[in-house]
Amino acid sequence: SHCLATTLSLLVSSDSRLAIVNMSRRQSMDGARIDAFSPLQDKILPDIYDEVYKILCPNDENRITGNMFVMATKNSTLQRQVLSEIWDEVHTSKNGSIDRTQLNTAMAYVALAQAGEAPTEKRLAMWPEAPTPKLGDLSHIAVLGKSARMLLMDYTYRELEDDEFVTVDMEGKKGMMRKHVNYTVQSRRQNVTVTRRYSDFELLDQILRKRFPYRVIPSLPAKGQWASPTPAFIEARRQHLARWLTVVMRHPVLRDEEVVRTFFHAAKDVKSEMNALQKVLKTELQTCPIADDVLNHVPQDVIGHIDGLRKEVPELLKGFRAMTSLTEAAVERAQVETEAWKEYTSKLTDLSNIQTGYLAGESNWAKTQDSLKEIAFKISRVTEKAAQQVTRETGAVQRIRIWTEMLDAFNTLADKRMKTVEADLARIKAKIARGCEAKAKAVEGSKLEAKLDAKMERRNTKQLDLEREYEFSIYCLFMESKLLRSNFAQVGVIFEELGSAQSIAKRELGEAWAKLESTSQELTQALDITTPFRMGE
Repeated sequence: SHCLATTLSLLVSSDSRLAIVNMSRRQSMDGARIDAFSPLQDKILPDIYDEVYKILCPNDENRITGNMFVMATKNSTLQRQVLSEIWDEVHTSKNGSIDRTQLNTAMAYVALAQAGEAPTEKRLAMWPEAPTPKLGDLSHIAVLGKSARMLLMDYTYRELEDDEFVTVDMEGKKGMMRKHVNYTVQSRRQNVTVTRRYSDFELLDQILRKRFPYRVIPSLPAKGQWASPTPAFIEARRQHLARWLTVVMRHPVLRDEEVVRTFFHAAKDVKSEMNALQKVLKTELQTCPIADDVLNHVPQDVIGHIDGLRKEVPELLKGFRAMTSLTEAAVERAQVETEAWKEYTSKLTDLSNIQTGYLAGESNWAKTQDSLKEIAFKISRVTEKAAQQVTRETGAVQRIRIWTEMLDAFNTLADKRMKTVEADLARIKAKIARGCEAKAKAVEGSKLEAKLDAKMERRNTKQLDLEREYEFSIYCLFMESKLLRSNFAQVGVIFEELGSAQSIAKRELGEAWAKLESTSQELTQALDITTPFRMGE
């Protein structure tokens, strides 16, 4: 119906131009592909349409997110509400992104709005050629190049999840005296399986924190203070390492870092190779291509946004921690129940092997033995289904923990790191102020004045460096908040997995118990008769 309406609107346009609707896609004058039913079909596109697409999609991804659209129209002078309406008009898929054809339509609508006309398909149809939008200088986007999505943290949760899957499994204890645990680590993105120790994870964590002081990196699990840690401690640490590595390997900035590649691909001694990298380590601020222009890539109210997060995240963290504890408790109860039914099956098997005939009669006991063995087998099937449920719910618990640990890391970053930078900046400003006061009292041309001038110059340089670091930390925090927003979809996935686990379990357990019920009824009917009280009966 939409296609028909578009065609009709073209047929009755003011210049009575007939629209030739081609079902296949064709090339426009500038090389951009135009859908058959695009409002821009049969119109010549100005060069800027192609230029903007190439800036926003340097890898020809044919995917423009809402964030990229906002950046592209930042200097259009249009009000935010107008741009929002234009986005809603072309964002028909409602999946967070538009394609090249929709981008072209959006730019045409921007041009219409700039010309004082309504940004609608009907008004666009009246233009013989596509109007030219005035978007101003786009160099702040062009400089991002092929790293645009990473630098702007422009991802959906499914993209991050589908791009990487890691596992950390225990290989066994090694060593003669003080045994240590080896882990088998697998990465789909790195396409490799390696053996690593806890100390290797520890070194990787240490280097990443030095290199990226303003990024979300969860805490590693405790190392353990005793020579023979319990199996429960070792398993909990394995799960924690898997969660930590999952966050790192799904972080767009961290996952392809050289030290990460070394962790997975070191030729010989992984520690030696990582330590060699640490000796020449530079911080992200020193290597980021937009370090001197970061404020152009965050909203004007970014400080208010971060302050709001600093107030909200602790409350959210508290709530999700409570949810984690309750979910873990439910899984533990299910695990205890599963183990109890395993024990029940074992005792039932033992009971069926007892030789007796005086109480029930030999024939009745023979029937009972067969039935008890069958019941034990069917309960074992119930136990298997219950164990599968525990496994599914444990997966959901790990997902909740990943999300909670990310929140915790962000909370620590936003609170402690920001306070540290702000305090350093305040101290240097105070020193500069005191220096100005001292200089005002110094005799002109004296050695003291020259000394104070040199000190002031050093402090001014230090202030500029701190202000640059402060701005970069603000940029990083904002981008990490966008990463958290992408990962917020995990909340839905968590409940989806928990609901699915319960639904499957109820169905499978119900079917298993139903089979057990029929066997029990048959046994009852066989035994519930009057028999002579004699051996052999």
